[in-house]
Amino acid sequence: MEFRLGQKILLEPLAEVSPRYESRIADVGEYELFVEPLYDLSRRTFRPFVPEGTGFLAFVSGGDGAAYRFSTHVLGVRRDQIWLVALRRPRAEELVRVQRRGYLRVPVLLDLRVRRNEGEEFFAISRDISAGGISFYLSPENLLVPGERITVSFSLRLASGERRDFRPEGEVVRIFGESAAPPRTAAAVRFLRLSPEEERFLVRYSFERQRELKEKGYPEPLGK
Repeated sequence: MEFRLGQKILLEPLAEVSPRYESRIADVGEYELFVEPLYDLSRRTFRPFVPEGTGFLAFVSGGDGAAYRFSTHVLGVRRDQIWLVALRRPRAEELVRVQRRGYLRVPVLLDLRVRRNEGEEFFAISRDISAGGISFYLSPENLLVPGERITVSFSLRLASGERRDFRPEGEVVRIFGESAAPPRTAAAVRFLRLSPEEERFLVRYSFERQRELKEKGYPEPLGK
């Protein structure tokens, strides 16, 4: 896979409690990737400076339509027309092709009802959603663990007014923190079973939501 100018990059910090960032590749060196100031997805603001040595798990989309991941860290900054963040460029053998469908993930706040296998239920607020899964915020009283099976109930409405209720089974794949004020913990859940109609509805909703955010001036979301 070749790195390209303007290519989007998603950065997930290796630190347990730290925000996720989006950026674009502005220049490619022999040993560095120079990216634009990082966009903090939780605070919705740009962060031009990140401490040297900060580690990330990075995701990019290749020309073949597949997603690739690699480990990297901040090498420093470079002054151009804007300040660019220098990341370590991975070797070709370090790129891992991610076997996953390229669902569009969009931020949205939804009221959720979460049911655990033992029957316990609690309410939560979503963080983002795609046709492949959903993430939501957890309270200290309702913590989940990776690998746990749950059922998530929520409703979505399209611009046309069409509404659909969802109650998919899911698997918790990751628990992560955000350095918001105050810090918050969230769970990322992968949907295990969706009907073709439910999947199509979620895809339509995601693209409508993306268009809405773009009109409001938010950066374009990445695939998931």
